[in-house]
Amino acid sequence: MAKGKDKGINLEAAERSRPTGANYLLAIAINEYQHHPKLSNCVRDAAQLVRVLQEKYGFQPDHTVSLFDQEATAANLYTHLVELSQEVQPQDNVVVYFSGHGFYDRSDRTGHLVPVEAPAGAVWHYFSNANLVNRIRAINSFHTFLIVDSCFSGSLFASKDVGAAALAEVVEGLPSRWALAAGQIETVEDGLHGDHSPFAKALLSYLELNNSPLVPASELIQHVKRVTPHNARQTPVGGVLFKTGDVGGEFVFHLSTRADEDEAAWRKAVALDTVAVYDDYLDAFPNGHHAEEAEARMEELEQQDEEAWKQAVSSKSVVGYRRYIRNSPRGKYVREARRRIQELKERADPEPEIPLKADVLAPKPAVKENLIKKMPSALKDMVFVEGGSFEMGEGSDAHKVAVSSFYMGTYPVTFDEYDDFCEATKRDKPKDEGWGRGKRPVINLSWYDAVEYCNWRSRKEGREEVYAINGKDITPNWKANGYRLPTEAEWEYAARGGQQSRGYEYAGSNKLDEVGWYSNNSNSQAHPVGEKKSNELGLYDMSGNVWEWCWDRYDKDYYSQSKGSQDQDPRGPESGWYRVLRGGSLLYIASRCRLADRDYEDPEVRFPDQGFRLVFVP
Repeated sequence: MAKGKDKGINLEAAERSRPTGANYLLAIAINEYQHHPKLSNCVRDAAQLVRVLQEKYGFQPDHTVSLFDQEATAANLYTHLVELSQEVQPQDNVVVYFSGHGFYDRSDRTGHLVPVEAPAGAVWHYFSNANLVNRIRAINSFHTFLIVDSCFSGSLFASKDVGAAALAEVVEGLPSRWALAAGQIETVEDGLHGDHSPFAKALLSYLELNNSPLVPASELIQHVKRVTPHNARQTPVGGVLFKTGDVGGEFVFHLSTRADEDEAAWRKAVALDTVAVYDDYLDAFPNGHHAEEAEARMEELEQQDEEAWKQAVSSKSVVGYRRYIRNSPRGKYVREARRRIQELKERADPEPEIPLKADVLAPKPAVKENLIKKMPSALKDMVFVEGGSFEMGEGSDAHKVAVSSFYMGTYPVTFDEYDDFCEATKRDKPKDEGWGRGKRPVINLSWYDAVEYCNWRSRKEGREEVYAINGKDITPNWKANGYRLPTEAEWEYAARGGQQSRGYEYAGSNKLDEVGWYSNNSNSQAHPVGEKKSNELGLYDMSGNVWEWCWDRYDKDYYSQSKGSQDQDPRGPESGWYRVLRGGSLLYIASRCRLADRDYEDPEVRFPDQGFRLVFVP
């Protein structure tokens, strides 16, 4: 019997003839329309697609453009399509993604993308599909793949019955011009708020879960066409864009190889240009293509940092230390420079002793029996903090704040607890600086590390995760019963002793040596938790030992913005990069460990005096 020919696509042959250029990505998404109904999920969908294509399929940030919301104007869309036509070379590939409103003009049977600024009903301000196809035609790529999640996007195609022949000719070695639209000439759904559109959900789930090294566009299209109608009354359509230069080929998604990851990590290291990120590169790729360059640059940066620090120390001045921080924002001695600045300022202008009023020192009435919460054994290291109001801050920044009841960790999270997380998730354990692990508070972890631990601990104990994590975008569900970081208000209220507060300067005493480890008694190292006296609520180590990450973004003026009113459960500014730290640390003088003192840091950096503790709502 003669051996029959295989009808399947020989992807290995396609691999040998694959285009050798770069992958370009233009992602356009609009939620905040100026003159049309606002949408919920377009930007979220596009951002997730960008992340997946960069992390799994080798798309690079320097070849990615994202036009979200107010940037997604008709002029910007046109400009970036023109730039692609000028920049893209014949061996490059292009993916264009649009998510937003669409419009179908029945008078001339033309579909349109609706830019963010377009007035309602002013079709001449829209971006027609004909214009879009013309701009696609002008891009001299090897493969172009257009993905459109908008109403009436099916009008991109010459007819509804497209692709039947083209789908049988999946050859990566031949140029192609394909498109995938969320629906035919029909309205399509945006999805539930905070989720993805049905179309985007089908698209993203396939790309995220795929383990095949090669994914032809046709397979992706068939999956989206099959799955989307299960969740919405719309019918995606995909195939060849006619008269745009397609010659029977097809775009193929390639899972990133180790070499791709090496190059991506190196590009990130060069862009950030810090000792820490070069060290991360060498950890991931000890024999990487750029290992020698990384080591050489680390030595150069370390020498520069040491020289800058020597100059700062020799200046013995606030100006000198500030200059060091400004010129070396990620330098090795930034935190020490801040500590010395504070020390110099206090020497120049020491704070007067503030006598405590007799009524402040008087013991508070005992908490009523019915307010004492009986905790299950799983919560043995958590303390119930009954809600109430208090004066947050001090001096001119003081203002009334009210917080609801919550549970807070008796101690900062320890190495024992965090190491379990690292082993369970197969991640590197943070360095302990040679001080020891065990019951010492975990250190050298970023704000993002703390957030991920919170979710893991919640899953482990069958609680609802608080944080939805999408790359660097963290969205909290404040009603979830899982573990999270305290807000700045919760932290200060608990540190002051809640309703049992006796008005101490530090957490549990007016003498820091009784309750905390700081520069005078720590021997410059972290100490096991619980060795000092607790505060009024039974919380330990809230003054000194390690700075503790809070949820809030930092704004130096936010503290006093609510002056004159009583905020209920404030959660900090809605924007900003830096995150708040509270409590002082083993490296800082006593005044920086006061209950009202604040600090802030880049949420991605790790220092040997930064930790965190957990809270959750009942």
